[in-house]
Amino acid sequence: MAAALGTESAVTTAAATGDEDGDEDGGEGGGEGHRGYKRFPPRITLTPHSRDLLALLSILPDGLSDVELNQSDFPINNIHGCKIALLRTALAYIDDHKRLKVLVPVREYMGRHFPPTDQMMRPLLTHFRQLLELFNTTSREREHPPKQFTEWAS
Repeated sequence: MAAALGTESAVTTAAATGDEDGDEDGGEGGGEGHRGYKRFPPRITLTPHSRDLLALLSILPDGLSDVELNQSDFPINNIHGCKIALLRTALAYIDDHKRLKVLVPVREYMGRHFPPTDQMMRPLLTHFRQLLELFNTTSREREHPPKQFTEWAS
């Protein structure tokens, strides 16, 4: 019982002081790992790029489909292995539309403590820019269809 109270007290103290790892120094994990990676499960630390994928998913409320993962130019080695690591640790899930997503509490934590790096963001921004260009091109074609199409439609 005393051990349980001691643990609860440490958790309460950590929460009150903002020291999430409970080491009372205000640091990120006592110096183990870059950016406090000791907070992640071992399966994630053994697949380092899975943290990067999790960081990207944390800024995408609708997640990513397998097609988007395959077509992405993310600098992530073994992206499908990273996906599996996230699924097996329950840090990510597949929704009804077969999209890889992260629950809101995980997204908020990652956004606050481990946001995606610029190196990870560039390919994502490029992908969305290309989608917008495709949409704009398609929209213009609908507004001003080629002459052959208007002749065929009439």
